[in-house]
Amino acid sequence: MKSFSKYKDLELHLHVNNCTLVQEKQCRIDLTKTLYVEKLKTSETRPVVKFSDTVQSSGETDLDQGWALRKQRKTSRFNDKQKKFLDEKFKQGTVTGNKADPTEVANEMRHKKLENGERMFEINEFLSSQQINSYFSRTFRNLKSSSDQDQLAAAQFEQNLTNLNTSVMSKLSATN
Repeated sequence: MKSFSKYKDLELHLHVNNCTLVQEKQCRIDLTKTLYVEKLKTSETRPVVKFSDTVQSSGETDLDQGWALRKQRKTSRFNDKQKKFLDEKFKQGTVTGNKADPTEVANEMRHKKLENGERMFEINEFLSSQQINSYFSRTFRNLKSSSDQDQLAAAQFEQNLTNLNTSVMSKLSATN
């Protein structure tokens, strides 16, 4: 490797000295790009498929009508056995302070067995973790709203009691 300060010196060196130029090594990315360009130049062109070619001549497709529409979601209510199981898990979480994980509850629901060895729940009674999470959220919301109503009723009762006390005291002081 030689370097020259002027282009003339390089030309003189190439003419006078018997040296050969070695092509610089290419990195893989450059090599890949050049090979890709060469392949594009030499490859045959494929015919372009038009949309009209994919549709049958009568204008109909093989797809059933409404294939892209959302399926109707089947709503079903939890049966008593499911509610009882979920309520027990919810109460256990409120007593211990450790919330039950809906995924673990769903897994336990699938494997829970009775004393005689039979499954507690049938396959069609299994619930997803999302359903269990929603049930726990609704239960908590209902519990919170009922406790808020109880607190409101207790506050109103105390207010009524203090109003009664003040009115009785004012009547007693007026008679004395």
